[in-house]
Amino acid sequence: GEVETMPLLRQGVASVVQRVRQGVQSLAGNPHAFPRSSDILVLLGSIAFVRPAMSRLGLRSSVLSNIMLGVIIGPSGFCIFQNTPWSETLAEVGVLFFLCEMGIELTFDRLKKMWRDVFLLGGSQLLLTCGAMYAIGRHLFGLGRLPAFIFGAALSLSSSAFVLQILGEQKERGTRHGRAAFGILLMQDLVVPVLLVLLPMLRGMSRIKDAVPAMQQAVLRTGMALFIASVNGRVVLGWLFSFVAAAGSPAALRCLSFVSIFGTCYIFEALGLPSTLGAFLAGVFLAETAYRQQVDAVISPVREDFFSFFFITMGFLVDLQLVFTRPIMVLSTVATLLLVKSGATMVVCRASGMNWANAQQVGLLLSQGGEFSLVVINTACSEGLFNPLQRKLLVTAVGISLACTPILAGIGRELAEYLEQFKEPAIGGHSEAPETNKGAEVVVCGYGRIGRMITQVLDERLVKWIAYDTNPRVVSKARMRDLPVFYGDAPQVAVSLSKRTGDGGSMGSTKMVVFTVGDTRCDETAIQLKKKSPEVKVLATTQHPGGAAALERSGVTPIVPTLPENSMMLNLPMGVAVLDQLGYSQEEILPMIREKRLELINKEA
Repeated sequence: GEVETMPLLRQGVASVVQRVRQGVQSLAGNPHAFPRSSDILVLLGSIAFVRPAMSRLGLRSSVLSNIMLGVIIGPSGFCIFQNTPWSETLAEVGVLFFLCEMGIELTFDRLKKMWRDVFLLGGSQLLLTCGAMYAIGRHLFGLGRLPAFIFGAALSLSSSAFVLQILGEQKERGTRHGRAAFGILLMQDLVVPVLLVLLPMLRGMSRIKDAVPAMQQAVLRTGMALFIASVNGRVVLGWLFSFVAAAGSPAALRCLSFVSIFGTCYIFEALGLPSTLGAFLAGVFLAETAYRQQVDAVISPVREDFFSFFFITMGFLVDLQLVFTRPIMVLSTVATLLLVKSGATMVVCRASGMNWANAQQVGLLLSQGGEFSLVVINTACSEGLFNPLQRKLLVTAVGISLACTPILAGIGRELAEYLEQFKEPAIGGHSEAPETNKGAEVVVCGYGRIGRMITQVLDERLVKWIAYDTNPRVVSKARMRDLPVFYGDAPQVAVSLSKRTGDGGSMGSTKMVVFTVGDTRCDETAIQLKKKSPEVKVLATTQHPGGAAALERSGVTPIVPTLPENSMMLNLPMGVAVLDQLGYSQEEILPMIREKRLELINKEA
């Protein structure tokens, strides 16, 4: 009886779901029930109401909620959204904005600061992951060499939007695993435009040997375009933005930004190159102007909307029917993707010198497929490299892997904390700090509220830092989160830094020392350190005007904290002072501080 009951129950549920879908589809397809503009209402209404409902249920990731929204209203769900060509246009515009965002973030200064994590760690991870996926595509999926290469390249990409959002929410961008993950993602961002240039050139080719000339041509064209971008970004666009910005009109600045993006896309299409490469290089152009922060501020609202449209249309491609009809095939593909990517990334991170706690955290954090995995797979299918079933399987597997990311990131965090318990506590000495944090530009003495706020501001600018505190609980808690915080008081730190002082008073990579405690002992230590190392910028908090005058006479920059000191919001100007002393312009500092202030307001609310 039980054997017969289960199939009947399954058929009954399937019948009810099918009838609901047919009813919704008949309403959506009835021109008298809904006008032609109903698709716009469906899309905007879904974003306005369904996404907040998902957030109430605990799904706070905008990336994942938009993909799930696309699944619900798309062909795989209730099929409410009917206008497929219009959705494809939205997706294309979303891809252009996404690539432009990547170009804006990919500054030469950032690559210079993170070249080890980007080119050595990121390049090794990309090659190993792509090679492993290529072998799986060849031997398990039965793909030809060229489709297997695209298979490996597409699935080796991770989700920059999702991973960076998780790192930002957890305040982990300054950790070793956060910097490593960000460097790997930057390397992938460099590869994406090359792949998108390459795919249209592979039409009709079935062997890698035939595609080698096309690959060489794609790499050459991309390199030449990057060179032209760096020149135009510094000369032509700089003059144009200076002329428009002088008028003080945000609307004019926004329009010029859009002209720069879409005009570059048009030029590249006219030269036989894809518009996606033009959008990426338009971002590089904008990043090289002095008005990068203002441009980012005026276009960010529109850009965020198109990001939402992009991920919703990616959700249209996920096939729930395939999950229900062939669950073993889908789940085995997802498991293979997660295991191979996490394992390969972990091996590369461990080989680079990272400990197991950090390596496994990076591996689990980057184990998913990325948003551009979906774009590459979809483009490859349109070029005849994948058949429709393969596209559905890969897109669905990538979508499920994205849904697994918060869970895997949480597992990695818990496992890292467990592994950290077996390490020697960094209390009573500085033996661990020099080996694990070479190249720190800023040393922070005192990791209380002010110290944490300063390090968070430094993380936003990817400035490498190291901090010391005399509270063992504060140090232990920070070490559990893989933050470069160690035990030590101000005089001990000053002695340790003085030993590294070279000719001319420099301390190698250390540019600044910040004392946040604000007592007489720290003031004296700051004065002595400035005398021994005049080339190093020294900042110190002080509670009274007399102390500030003494510090200033000795060349130390005094900072008077705003009371109450336990408010990170009121002490944001201290972060401004640190960045100002490091040489950042007000145009770079103010937008970032504004975002930080909004983040703290939302957190307190």
